[in-house]
Amino acid sequence: FEPMMPVGLLCLFFLSLLSPSVSKSEYPVNIGLLYNGEIANGWNYAVELGRAYLQDHVYPAGIRAEYYESILNETDMDTIISNWVEREFDVIIGTSWEYQTPMTRIAAEALAANKTTKFAVLTGWEPAPNLMVTFSKLYQVKYLLGYLAGLMSKTGHQCYIGAVRDDPSLMAGAIAQAIGFADAYPGGHTHVYFINAWTDDILERKTAEQALHDHPEIDIFTTVC
Repeated sequence: FEPMMPVGLLCLFFLSLLSPSVSKSEYPVNIGLLYNGEIANGWNYAVELGRAYLQDHVYPAGIRAEYYESILNETDMDTIISNWVEREFDVIIGTSWEYQTPMTRIAAEALAANKTTKFAVLTGWEPAPNLMVTFSKLYQVKYLLGYLAGLMSKTGHQCYIGAVRDDPSLMAGAIAQAIGFADAYPGGHTHVYFINAWTDDILERKTAEQALHDHPEIDIFTTVC
C-alpha cells in the first residue's frame, strides 16, 4: 500500500499541472522538491517513491529533480523557491502544509510575472491561483480506527497521540477519530495529546506514560500520524 499512495498522489497532480506540451516534451521535466524532514522518514520517503515511479514510467525523457531536506524556515523557503522560479523550473512541490503560505504568495507573483512554473502543496488546505493542493481523505481512515478502538475498549477511554498540533489535517484526524470512538462506544472519551514532532519514539512513550498518569482509566492507545 505505501508505494501506491505517493504514486497516486503525484501522478494525479503532475498530470493535471503539466500542460500537454510539457508532459510530451523530449526534454526532462524540471522539478523542485521541498521536504519538511529527511527523505528517509516515512512520509517523505513515500513521496520519493512517487517521484521515482514518474521518472521510470511516466516521463520518457526523465525527471530532473532538485530537492532540499528539512526546510522549515520561511526565509529559506522564499530563497529556494524564488531561485527555482528564476531558473524556470516546471513544477515546484512542497511536501507538507508548512509550505502553504510562502508558496501561495510566490505562485501568485510568478503568475503575475508571466512565469510558467506551476506549484503544488501536499496536505495544503487552500488552493490558490497557480497553486494546487492535494491530500487524501485520511480522516475517513482515522474515523474507522476510532470506531474500531471503541469496539475494543472496556472502559470507554482512549488516548490519541498525534504528531504536530498546528497541522490542520492532523487536528481534523484527531476529531474524526474521537467521533468514530464515540459512535462505537456511546459516551466514550478521547484524550488527545500531541508530541509536536514528526518522529520521536522516546517522546511518544513518555507522552503515553503521562496520559496514563493523567487518566488511568485509558485502556487503548491509537495514533495514525
